[in-house]
Amino acid sequence: DRRKNVRTTYPDGRINVTFPSGAIEDRFPDGRIVFTDRRKNVRTTYPDGRQELRMATGRRVTIRADGTVLHSVPADTRVEEPVRDTIREPVAATRSDGGRPPPRGEGSLRIIPSNGYGKIIVLDGTTRETFPDGRRVETDRLGQRITTWPDGKKELRMPAAYGYPGELKTGLATVDRLPDAVDVGEELTVTGQIHGEVEGVNVMAFLVPDGDAIEGDVRRAEQRFHARFRFGEAGHCRVQVQVVLPKARTYTVSHQSVIVGNPDVLEDEVLEIVPYPGDEAAQLFLIDRINASRKRIRRRLISPHPELMHVARIRLEEMLAQGIVSHYSMAGLDVGWHTTYRRLPFHRVSENVARTRFVETMHAGWMLSAGHRANILAKHWTHVGVAVAEAEESVWGVQVFGQRFNRNPLR
Repeated sequence: DRRKNVRTTYPDGRINVTFPSGAIEDRFPDGRIVFTDRRKNVRTTYPDGRQELRMATGRRVTIRADGTVLHSVPADTRVEEPVRDTIREPVAATRSDGGRPPPRGEGSLRIIPSNGYGKIIVLDGTTRETFPDGRRVETDRLGQRITTWPDGKKELRMPAAYGYPGELKTGLATVDRLPDAVDVGEELTVTGQIHGEVEGVNVMAFLVPDGDAIEGDVRRAEQRFHARFRFGEAGHCRVQVQVVLPKARTYTVSHQSVIVGNPDVLEDEVLEIVPYPGDEAAQLFLIDRINASRKRIRRRLISPHPELMHVARIRLEEMLAQGIVSHYSMAGLDVGWHTTYRRLPFHRVSENVARTRFVETMHAGWMLSAGHRANILAKHWTHVGVAVAEAEESVWGVQVFGQRFNRNPLR
Protein backbone atom coordinates (compact mmCIF):
# COMPACT_ATOMS: atom_id res chain seq x y z
CA ASP A 1 0.00 0.00 0.00
CA ARG A 2 1.04 3.68 -0.05
CA ARG A 3 2.63 3.30 3.39
CA LYS A 4 4.90 0.53 2.01
CA ASN A 5 3.20 -2.16 4.11
CA VAL A 6 3.34 -5.51 2.26
CA ARG A 7 0.47 -7.99 2.69
CA THR A 8 0.89 -11.62 1.57
CA THR A 9 -1.91 -14.23 1.63
CA TYR A 10 -0.83 -17.90 1.59
CA PRO A 11 -2.81 -20.93 0.29
CA ASP A 12 -3.25 -22.23 3.86
CA GLY A 13 -5.13 -19.05 4.82
CA ARG A 14 -2.31 -17.38 6.73
CA ILE A 15 -1.95 -13.63 6.15
CA ASN A 16 1.44 -11.98 6.63
CA VAL A 17 1.94 -8.21 6.86
CA THR A 18 5.46 -6.73 6.80
CA PHE A 19 5.83 -3.12 7.97
CA PRO A 20 8.58 -0.66 6.90
CA SER A 21 9.84 -0.57 10.50
CA GLY A 22 10.77 -4.26 10.23
CA ALA A 23 7.83 -5.46 12.31
CA ILE A 24 5.84 -8.49 11.10
CA GLU A 25 2.24 -9.54 11.82
CA ASP A 26 0.94 -13.05 11.05
CA ARG A 27 -2.79 -13.88 11.18
CA PHE A 28 -3.55 -17.60 11.30
CA PRO A 29 -6.74 -19.43 10.27
CA ASP A 30 -7.28 -20.56 13.89
CA GLY A 31 -7.64 -16.92 14.97
CA ARG A 32 -4.16 -16.38 16.44
CA ILE A 33 -2.41 -13.09 15.74
CA VAL A 34 1.38 -13.08 16.18
CA PHE A 35 3.10 -9.70 16.11
CA THR A 36 6.92 -9.59 16.03
CA ASP A 37 8.56 -6.17 16.34
CA ARG A 38 11.91 -5.30 14.80
CA ARG A 39 13.71 -6.26 18.03
CA LYS A 40 12.24 -9.79 17.88
CA ASN A 41 9.81 -9.27 20.79
CA VAL A 42 6.78 -11.49 20.07
CA ARG A 43 3.19 -10.85 21.15
CA THR A 44 0.64 -13.61 20.52
CA THR A 45 -3.09 -12.84 20.85
CA TYR A 46 -5.48 -15.80 20.98
CA PRO A 47 -9.17 -15.88 19.94
CA ASP A 48 -10.25 -16.03 23.61
CA GLY A 49 -8.47 -12.71 24.32
CA ARG A 50 -5.48 -14.25 26.09
CA GLN A 51 -2.08 -12.67 25.33
CA GLU A 52 1.46 -13.92 25.64
CA LEU A 53 4.53 -11.70 25.39
CA ARG A 54 7.94 -13.25 24.75
CA MET A 55 10.68 -10.64 24.64
CA ALA A 56 14.01 -11.13 22.93
CA THR A 57 15.71 -10.58 26.30
CA GLY A 58 13.95 -13.56 27.90
CA ARG A 59 11.10 -11.70 29.59
CA ARG A 60 7.78 -13.57 29.58
CA VAL A 61 4.33 -12.32 30.55
CA THR A 62 1.03 -14.17 30.14
CA ILE A 63 -2.27 -12.35 30.66
CA ARG A 64 -5.71 -13.93 30.59
CA ALA A 65 -8.68 -12.31 28.89
CA ASP A 66 -9.88 -11.01 32.27
CA GLY A 67 -6.54 -9.28 32.85
CA THR A 68 -5.18 -11.75 35.40
CA VAL A 69 -1.41 -12.03 35.31
CA LEU A 70 -0.33 -15.65 35.33
CA HIS A 71 3.38 -14.91 35.52
CA SER A 72 5.73 -12.02 34.84
CA VAL A 73 9.34 -11.02 35.37
CA PRO A 74 11.01 -9.44 38.43
CA ALA A 75 10.83 -5.65 38.48
CA ASP A 76 14.60 -5.31 38.57
CA THR A 77 15.27 -7.41 35.45
CA ARG A 78 17.74 -5.56 33.24
CA VAL A 79 17.28 -5.46 29.48
CA GLU A 80 20.48 -5.16 27.48
CA GLU A 81 19.33 -3.29 24.37
CA PRO A 82 20.22 0.13 22.92
CA VAL A 83 18.76 3.22 24.55
CA ARG A 84 16.24 5.31 22.68
CA ASP A 85 18.67 8.25 22.44
CA THR A 86 20.31 8.67 19.04
CA ILE A 87 23.87 9.96 19.08
CA ARG A 88 25.82 9.95 15.82
CA GLU A 89 29.57 9.55 15.57
CA PRO A 90 31.20 13.02 15.28
CA VAL A 91 31.97 14.38 11.83
CA ALA A 92 35.44 15.43 10.62
CA ALA A 93 37.38 12.68 12.39
CA THR A 94 34.43 10.33 12.11
CA ARG A 95 31.22 10.57 10.13
CA SER A 96 28.12 8.44 9.67
CA ASP A 97 24.78 8.43 7.97
CA GLY A 98 21.71 9.15 10.07
CA GLY A 99 18.82 6.96 11.08
CA ARG A 100 15.56 7.24 12.89
CA PRO A 101 15.53 6.39 16.59
CA PRO A 102 13.85 3.15 17.60
CA PRO A 103 10.07 3.32 17.95
CA ARG A 104 8.68 3.90 21.42
CA GLY A 105 6.72 0.66 21.37
CA GLU A 106 3.76 -0.64 19.43
CA GLY A 107 1.62 -1.79 22.34
CA SER A 108 1.91 -2.68 26.01
CA LEU A 109 0.78 -5.13 28.68
CA ARG A 110 -0.54 -3.90 32.01
CA ILE A 111 -0.07 -5.80 35.27
CA ILE A 112 -3.05 -5.36 37.59
CA PRO A 113 -2.12 -3.06 40.52
CA SER A 114 -1.84 -4.66 43.94
CA ASN A 115 -1.67 -2.62 47.19
CA GLY A 116 -0.99 0.52 45.19
CA TYR A 117 1.73 -0.99 42.99
CA GLY A 118 1.23 -1.22 39.23
CA LYS A 119 3.43 -2.05 36.28
CA ILE A 120 3.25 -1.65 32.50
CA ILE A 121 5.61 -3.51 30.17
CA VAL A 122 5.95 -1.86 26.75
CA LEU A 123 6.92 -3.94 23.75
CA ASP A 124 10.11 -1.91 23.21
CA GLY A 125 11.44 -3.17 26.56
CA THR A 126 10.48 -0.17 28.70
CA THR A 127 8.77 -0.78 32.05
CA ARG A 128 6.67 1.78 33.92
CA GLU A 129 5.91 1.26 37.60
CA THR A 130 3.71 3.14 40.08
CA PHE A 131 4.17 2.93 43.86
CA PRO A 132 1.87 3.54 46.84
CA ASP A 133 3.80 6.71 47.81
CA GLY A 134 3.00 8.31 44.43
CA ARG A 135 6.34 7.68 42.78
CA ARG A 136 6.45 6.69 39.11
CA VAL A 137 9.54 4.83 37.86
CA GLU A 138 10.28 4.24 34.17
CA THR A 139 13.16 1.89 33.28
CA ASP A 140 14.39 1.93 29.69
CA ARG A 141 16.07 -0.82 27.71
CA LEU A 142 19.55 -0.20 29.11
CA GLY A 143 18.55 0.11 32.75
CA GLN A 144 18.32 3.92 32.96
CA ARG A 145 15.71 4.68 35.62
CA ILE A 146 13.62 7.87 35.63
CA THR A 147 11.86 8.52 38.94
CA THR A 148 9.05 11.08 38.99
CA TRP A 149 8.06 12.25 42.48
CA PRO A 150 4.56 13.45 43.44
CA ASP A 151 5.78 17.08 43.43
CA GLY A 152 6.81 16.73 39.76
CA LYS A 153 10.57 16.48 40.37
CA LYS A 154 12.38 14.01 38.11
CA GLU A 155 15.61 12.11 38.73
CA LEU A 156 17.43 10.01 36.13
CA ARG A 157 19.81 7.33 37.36
CA MET A 158 22.27 6.18 34.71
CA PRO A 159 23.57 2.58 34.92
CA ALA A 160 26.71 2.29 37.05
CA ALA A 161 28.33 0.45 34.12
CA TYR A 162 28.60 3.71 32.14
CA GLY A 163 27.73 1.76 29.00
CA TYR A 164 27.85 2.97 25.41
CA PRO A 165 24.74 5.11 24.72
CA GLY A 166 24.10 3.89 21.17
CA GLU A 167 23.95 0.74 19.09
CA LEU A 168 27.15 -1.27 18.69
CA LYS A 169 27.72 -2.53 15.12
CA THR A 170 29.29 -5.78 16.27
CA GLY A 171 29.03 -7.42 12.84
CA LEU A 172 31.72 -5.16 11.37
CA ALA A 173 34.56 -6.41 13.59
CA THR A 174 35.38 -8.99 16.24
CA VAL A 175 37.21 -7.50 19.22
CA ASP A 176 38.97 -9.88 21.60
CA ARG A 177 37.89 -9.79 25.23
CA LEU A 178 39.99 -7.51 27.43
CA PRO A 179 41.18 -8.40 30.95
CA ASP A 180 38.90 -7.28 33.76
CA ALA A 181 41.75 -5.35 35.43
CA VAL A 182 45.33 -4.15 34.90
CA ASP A 183 47.84 -2.46 37.20
CA VAL A 184 48.72 1.21 36.92
CA GLY A 185 51.45 1.46 34.27
CA GLU A 186 50.79 -2.04 32.94
CA GLU A 187 50.34 -2.36 29.19
CA LEU A 188 46.80 -2.99 27.95
CA THR A 189 46.63 -4.49 24.46
CA VAL A 190 43.45 -4.31 22.36
CA THR A 191 43.27 -6.82 19.51
CA GLY A 192 40.66 -7.90 16.99
CA GLN A 193 39.75 -8.63 13.40
CA ILE A 194 37.81 -6.48 10.94
CA HIS A 195 35.24 -7.82 8.48
CA GLY A 196 33.90 -6.90 5.05
CA GLU A 197 34.50 -3.45 3.57
CA VAL A 198 36.09 -1.86 6.65
CA GLU A 199 38.82 0.60 5.59
CA GLY A 200 40.15 1.80 8.93
CA VAL A 201 40.16 1.18 12.68
CA ASN A 202 40.25 3.65 15.59
CA VAL A 203 40.80 2.51 19.19
CA MET A 204 40.18 4.98 22.01
CA ALA A 205 40.09 4.78 25.80
CA PHE A 206 39.05 7.07 28.65
CA LEU A 207 38.55 6.97 32.41
CA VAL A 208 35.00 7.62 33.64
CA PRO A 209 33.55 9.87 34.60
CA ASP A 210 35.95 12.73 33.85
CA GLY A 211 39.05 11.49 32.00
CA ASP A 212 40.34 12.68 28.62
CA ALA A 213 39.87 10.52 25.51
CA ILE A 214 43.14 8.82 24.48
CA GLU A 215 43.62 7.53 20.93
CA GLY A 216 45.65 4.36 20.57
CA ASP A 217 48.33 3.78 17.94
CA VAL A 218 46.63 1.13 15.80
CA ARG A 219 48.78 -1.36 13.90
CA ARG A 220 47.27 -3.60 11.22
CA ALA A 221 48.32 -6.86 9.62
CA GLU A 222 45.76 -7.63 6.92
CA GLN A 223 42.46 -8.07 8.75
CA ARG A 224 43.96 -8.20 12.27
CA PHE A 225 44.67 -5.09 14.33
CA HIS A 226 46.09 -4.21 17.72
CA ALA A 227 46.62 -1.08 19.84
CA ARG A 228 48.39 -0.54 23.18
CA PHE A 229 47.65 1.71 26.15
CA ARG A 230 49.27 2.49 29.50
CA PHE A 231 47.47 4.39 32.24
CA GLY A 232 49.38 6.42 34.80
CA GLU A 233 46.57 6.60 37.34
CA ALA A 234 43.94 4.30 38.85
CA GLY A 235 40.42 4.48 37.53
CA HIS A 236 37.54 2.85 35.70
CA CYS A 237 38.51 2.65 32.02
CA ARG A 238 36.28 2.34 28.98
CA VAL A 239 37.82 1.09 25.73
CA GLN A 240 35.96 1.63 22.45
CA VAL A 241 36.77 0.40 18.94
CA GLN A 242 35.45 2.22 15.86
CA VAL A 243 35.66 1.12 12.24
CA VAL A 244 35.64 3.34 9.16
CA LEU A 245 33.70 2.26 6.08
CA PRO A 246 33.76 3.79 2.56
CA LYS A 247 32.55 7.42 2.35
CA ALA A 248 33.93 8.06 5.86
CA ARG A 249 31.06 6.21 7.56
CA THR A 250 32.22 5.43 11.09
CA TYR A 251 30.62 3.06 13.61
CA THR A 252 31.45 1.94 17.14
CA VAL A 253 31.74 -1.85 17.26
CA SER A 254 32.96 -2.53 20.82
CA HIS A 255 32.76 -1.00 24.30
CA GLN A 256 34.59 -2.80 27.13
CA SER A 257 35.37 -1.97 30.75
CA VAL A 258 38.75 -2.40 32.44
CA ILE A 259 39.65 -1.47 36.03
CA VAL A 260 43.05 0.19 36.33
CA GLY A 261 44.80 -0.20 39.70
CA ASN A 262 42.65 0.06 42.80
CA PRO A 263 40.24 2.95 42.22
CA ASP A 264 37.36 4.14 44.38
CA VAL A 265 33.95 2.54 43.89
CA LEU A 266 32.23 3.86 40.76
CA GLU A 267 28.95 5.43 41.82
CA ASP A 268 25.80 5.63 39.70
CA GLU A 269 25.48 8.74 37.56
CA VAL A 270 22.38 10.61 38.75
CA LEU A 271 20.94 13.54 36.78
CA GLU A 272 18.22 15.92 37.92
CA ILE A 273 15.70 16.39 35.11
CA VAL A 274 13.77 19.64 34.76
CA PRO A 275 11.09 20.63 32.21
CA TYR A 276 12.57 21.74 28.90
CA PRO A 277 13.73 25.33 29.57
CA GLY A 278 13.53 26.61 25.99
CA ASP A 279 16.07 26.57 23.17
CA GLU A 280 18.29 29.42 24.38
CA ALA A 281 18.52 28.15 27.97
CA ALA A 282 19.20 24.59 26.71
CA GLN A 283 22.04 25.89 24.54
CA LEU A 284 23.58 27.75 27.47
CA PHE A 285 23.25 24.60 29.57
CA LEU A 286 25.22 22.53 27.03
CA ILE A 287 27.92 25.20 26.67
CA ASP A 288 28.25 25.22 30.46
CA ARG A 289 28.54 21.41 30.49
CA ILE A 290 31.25 21.54 27.79
CA ASN A 291 33.37 23.95 29.80
CA ALA A 292 32.72 22.16 33.10
CA SER A 293 34.07 18.95 31.53
CA ARG A 294 37.10 20.78 30.13
CA LYS A 295 37.78 22.50 33.45
CA ARG A 296 37.89 19.17 35.30
CA ILE A 297 40.92 18.13 33.24
CA ARG A 298 42.43 21.65 33.39
CA ARG A 299 41.78 22.37 29.74
CA ARG A 300 41.27 25.88 28.38
CA LEU A 301 37.62 26.96 28.27
CA ILE A 302 36.06 27.78 24.89
CA SER A 303 33.67 30.59 24.02
CA PRO A 304 30.47 30.61 21.95
CA HIS A 305 30.98 32.28 18.55
CA PRO A 306 28.00 33.90 16.78
CA GLU A 307 28.94 32.51 13.36
CA LEU A 308 29.32 28.97 14.71
CA MET A 309 26.02 29.38 16.60
CA HIS A 310 24.43 30.29 13.25
CA VAL A 311 25.95 27.28 11.47
CA ALA A 312 24.82 24.98 14.31
CA ARG A 313 21.25 26.32 13.95
CA ILE A 314 21.33 25.69 10.18
CA ARG A 315 22.58 22.14 10.73
CA LEU A 316 19.85 21.56 13.31
CA GLU A 317 17.15 22.78 10.92
CA GLU A 318 18.54 20.45 8.24
CA MET A 319 18.21 17.48 10.61
CA LEU A 320 14.68 18.46 11.62
CA ALA A 321 13.69 18.79 7.96
CA GLN A 322 14.93 15.25 7.29
CA GLY A 323 13.58 13.86 10.56
CA ILE A 324 16.83 12.02 11.24
CA VAL A 325 20.09 12.58 13.12
CA SER A 326 22.77 12.97 10.45
CA HIS A 327 25.98 14.84 9.67
CA TYR A 328 24.70 15.52 6.14
CA SER A 329 21.79 17.48 4.71
CA MET A 330 19.53 16.08 2.01
CA ALA A 331 21.87 17.78 -0.51
CA GLY A 332 24.88 16.03 1.03
CA LEU A 333 26.29 19.16 2.68
CA ASP A 334 28.12 18.89 6.02
CA VAL A 335 29.40 21.32 8.64
CA GLY A 336 32.70 21.76 6.80
CA TRP A 337 30.90 22.94 3.68
CA HIS A 338 28.88 25.50 5.66
CA THR A 339 31.94 27.03 7.34
CA THR A 340 33.96 27.09 4.10
CA TYR A 341 31.12 28.57 2.03
CA ARG A 342 30.69 31.38 4.57
CA ARG A 343 34.47 31.95 4.73
CA LEU A 344 34.46 31.71 8.51
CA PRO A 345 37.82 32.30 10.26
CA PHE A 346 38.26 28.68 11.35
CA HIS A 347 40.73 26.29 9.74
CA ARG A 348 39.40 23.23 11.59
CA VAL A 349 35.82 22.33 12.55
CA SER A 350 34.04 19.28 13.91
CA GLU A 351 30.51 18.41 14.91
CA ASN A 352 28.52 16.42 17.49
CA VAL A 353 24.84 15.69 16.82
CA ALA A 354 22.21 13.88 18.88
CA ARG A 355 18.54 13.29 19.55
CA THR A 356 17.71 12.43 23.15
CA ARG A 357 14.79 12.42 25.51
CA PHE A 358 16.14 15.16 27.80
CA VAL A 359 18.73 17.88 27.31
CA GLU A 360 20.41 16.70 30.54
CA THR A 361 21.13 13.27 29.00
CA MET A 362 22.53 14.71 25.78
CA HIS A 363 25.86 15.80 27.25
CA ALA A 364 26.06 12.65 29.40
CA GLY A 365 25.56 10.51 26.29
CA TRP A 366 28.21 12.36 24.30
CA MET A 367 30.70 11.92 27.15
CA LEU A 368 30.14 8.14 27.07
CA SER A 369 31.17 7.97 23.41
CA ALA A 370 34.94 8.23 22.87
CA GLY A 371 34.70 10.20 19.62
CA HIS A 372 32.26 12.75 21.02
CA ARG A 373 34.23 13.03 24.27
CA ALA A 374 37.39 13.70 22.22
CA ASN A 375 35.56 16.48 20.37
CA ILE A 376 34.36 18.09 23.60
CA LEU A 377 37.75 17.94 25.32
CA ALA A 378 40.17 18.55 22.40
CA LYS A 379 42.98 21.03 23.18
CA HIS A 380 42.89 22.90 19.87
CA TRP A 381 39.33 24.27 19.94
CA THR A 382 38.94 28.00 20.52
CA HIS A 383 35.18 28.46 19.98
CA VAL A 384 31.92 26.53 19.84
CA GLY A 385 28.43 26.93 18.45
CA VAL A 386 25.43 25.08 19.91
CA ALA A 387 21.84 24.75 18.70
CA VAL A 388 19.03 22.89 20.51
CA ALA A 389 15.33 22.40 19.79
CA GLU A 390 12.47 20.33 21.15
CA ALA A 391 10.52 18.43 18.48
CA GLU A 392 8.71 15.11 18.09
CA GLU A 393 8.79 14.48 21.87
CA SER A 394 12.61 14.62 21.77
CA VAL A 395 15.43 17.10 22.24
CA TRP A 396 17.65 17.59 19.18
CA GLY A 397 21.13 19.07 19.50
CA VAL A 398 24.13 20.14 17.42
CA GLN A 399 27.57 21.22 18.63
CA VAL A 400 30.02 22.81 16.16
CA PHE A 401 33.61 23.20 17.39
CA GLY A 402 36.08 25.50 15.67
CA GLN A 403 39.79 26.33 15.82
CA ARG A 404 40.33 29.96 14.85
CA PHE A 405 43.14 31.04 12.52
CA ASN A 406 46.33 32.61 13.93
CA ARG A 407 46.09 31.23 17.41
CA ASN A 408 48.41 28.80 19.16
CA PRO A 409 46.03 26.04 20.35
CA LEU A 410 48.44 24.87 23.07
CA ARG A 411 49.15 28.24 24.62
